[in-house]
Amino acid sequence: MRIQPINTNTKNTLPTSYTSTLCRKINNIAFRANVNPRTITSIENEILEKYGVSCIFGMNRLLAEKTEKTIQIFNDLFGKESLPKVTRRRTLDSGIAGIYNAKLDEVAFSMHSSQFKSEFMLRLHALRAFNLLMPNDMSSLHPAHVFNHEFGHSAHWHHLVARHGEEDAIKVWTGLEGYTIPDAIGRLIIRYKLGNYAIDSKDMCEFMSERIAQDICKKQTIKTWELTGKPDVGYEDIFTRKWNYRYTNPQSYLDYFTQQVWNGDTEEAIIAAQKIDYFLKLVDEGRAVEEAIAYQQEVDPPHMRTFKVTQLKPIEPVESVHPSVQKRIEAAKQRISSAEEAANQMQTRSELLAKLSPLERLVLLKNEQLTQYLDQKNRTLLKL
Repeated sequence: MRIQPINTNTKNTLPTSYTSTLCRKINNIAFRANVNPRTITSIENEILEKYGVSCIFGMNRLLAEKTEKTIQIFNDLFGKESLPKVTRRRTLDSGIAGIYNAKLDEVAFSMHSSQFKSEFMLRLHALRAFNLLMPNDMSSLHPAHVFNHEFGHSAHWHHLVARHGEEDAIKVWTGLEGYTIPDAIGRLIIRYKLGNYAIDSKDMCEFMSERIAQDICKKQTIKTWELTGKPDVGYEDIFTRKWNYRYTNPQSYLDYFTQQVWNGDTEEAIIAAQKIDYFLKLVDEGRAVEEAIAYQQEVDPPHMRTFKVTQLKPIEPVESVHPSVQKRIEAAKQRISSAEEAANQMQTRSELLAKLSPLERLVLLKNEQLTQYLDQKNRTLLKL
């Protein structure tokens, strides 16, 4: 912007103080207008130079800026060695926003997903993917979740490589992908409200990435994605460090399982899930303290036989039946109530069916099938 000189020969000359202030304001506006933001290519080059990650963002500035912020956070939390070799946009299957390929060591984001078009769409997608009733598609309402999730896979993979070597890490990674998350983990999380993990029908690698994403998102601001505090991501010894080998509360059980998955000990992770299952049974029976101690003394290594389990105070579980399912069940029960009353008066079911018209028999059978379907649907919603 070019500032035209003020003609001091005119009769309507402005005061000197006013004109100087006006010129400063115009100059500031012109300066800001002429400042060009960083190009996407410059962002890619800076990431490559500083972190060693090759990036291809195309023309998507939002993806470039948010990825750069995520890389910075993971570099600070897990170290430079946790970052992938490549981050790029490419075509993914419908409904998939991002993916991590351990073989290529690549984080890829969908080039057709609408959530990367704007900040608003990114937040909107997070709201839609996070359901009030588990299972969720995402574990956090934070728009950074999808980024933290995929880079969490990368951090997990590189930890396994550093711990086991690349050849054995491939076997460990494949093993973790081959095991679905045990039901006991989901029941523990729901019963004691330990989080909103999106773990339905997923493997242990997905659980670990969800744990990382949720822990980091809790510490991030929505607007700038800055960390308000350092999350505890030292998963390699989180149970031994935080709980000193002692199961003292539900979170300690989840941390023990997390530690085994992070370190790639599949067998120990399964054992951890069995301990959680046993613990939940004891809580249901009201015998958590005594039997937990006896059980641990039998199955745990000698150096861990000095456990002192404190009295656990179960948190009230979430609603056992989803309201929408409950309404449909009640409606179905009302529709067949008359038929059930008639059945109670008959000696056998065949006598009842014989007295019904073909249409009435069809309605009765359909109602029974609907009730069975709704009961099965309810059990599916409650099972993780």
